[in-house]
Amino acid sequence: MGTRLRIALYHNLPSGGAKRSLFETVRRLGQSNQIDLFAPSTADEIFCSILPYVHRSNIVPFSTGLRLRKPFGRLNNIFLLEDIARLRRLLQLFAEKINNGDYDVVLVHPSQWTQAPDLLRYLQLPSVYYCHEPLRRLYETDWIKKTVNQTTKQILISKLDPLPRIVDGYVRRIDFEAARSSTTIVTNSKFTAGEIKYVYGKEASVAYHGVDTEIFRPLGLKRENFVLSVGALLPHKGYDFVIRSLSRIPVNLRPPLIIVSNATSAVEHSRLQSLASEYEVVVDYYSQISVSDLVDLYNRCSLVIYMPYREPFGLVPLEAMACGTAVVAAREGGPGESVVDGQTGILVEHDEQKCAVVVMNLLLDGVLRERLGEQGINYVRTYWTWDKAVERMEKILYESIRSFASQPLYSFDHDEAS
Repeated sequence: MGTRLRIALYHNLPSGGAKRSLFETVRRLGQSNQIDLFAPSTADEIFCSILPYVHRSNIVPFSTGLRLRKPFGRLNNIFLLEDIARLRRLLQLFAEKINNGDYDVVLVHPSQWTQAPDLLRYLQLPSVYYCHEPLRRLYETDWIKKTVNQTTKQILISKLDPLPRIVDGYVRRIDFEAARSSTTIVTNSKFTAGEIKYVYGKEASVAYHGVDTEIFRPLGLKRENFVLSVGALLPHKGYDFVIRSLSRIPVNLRPPLIIVSNATSAVEHSRLQSLASEYEVVVDYYSQISVSDLVDLYNRCSLVIYMPYREPFGLVPLEAMACGTAVVAAREGGPGESVVDGQTGILVEHDEQKCAVVVMNLLLDGVLRERLGEQGINYVRTYWTWDKAVERMEKILYESIRSFASQPLYSFDHDEAS
């Protein structure tokens, strides 16, 4: 596209879809550009490691402080504040090295604790912040209440305990100021771009993710009688909705459910087990499986059901489609931009009865499932490759450099001058 870029890259991501997208981006960007990695050791470099694709890596040891168990768990907020303060000092050191390192642009991915990392505030170079989503627990309080089950006692204690509010206020300020400090915000969907505009008051460019169709592909395996759902085992992923929906399918047709997750919550796991028992739905849980095993499940399941709440994007529908698997997905958030309703999958509202009918009809109609699967394969291979995604990302990096060069060094207020 142009001259070889020198890119400073920062991330503090756990395993999951965001890290997978970073991996796919870096291993392609690194072919024609020089990428140097800056990261604390809390960044996951076991899952989808990017180390083979960067020129140099500067990974600094960093560990979280003391954590207490019940009944003193609420005091952990104090230690979290201390962790964030230590991380801010590390990010200042990173910024100093980057500012003095002759880089063209800085590509910044989220922090596990503050979302937008404070690094963005200290940079004196063009910066591109890949915001996978705003920090939802701080900006979607009504939604959180719907997806997190608390007892009356827990709600009362939360209202009386000032520490969570102090931590949330501190994190929210860091996240907001850091995101606003970036030259460019880039994100994964038009839906998320709208959320970013609402939260930060800043326009975001869209660079969709892609799928590696050499890995996620049809294997010619026989379809089996189970449905598959994939994603972190957390309340907002909507597994409780999936279980209740499947329970509305007659017992003689009701399929078992397999849930595959990279991140798990013991509390959510226990809650879902109780729910599945109550609603008589057979559920198996797989955690931290290999990519090849995930592809195998995509190829063997009858269909994939993906019903998170307000999901920013979600790679799962695309991965399933690339494997030739029919998808039932939520008619909200990112899935509405990747699933073509009626052609590569079926979009459905968060209505248990409607969802149950869609799933049951698909299970009974093998011809329709096969047609959706075949069209999904062609659709992904045509529009959703990682090469196309990274080409767009590289274009945004160049645009950010030009934008930074055209920005004034300070903002002149005419009212102040009068």
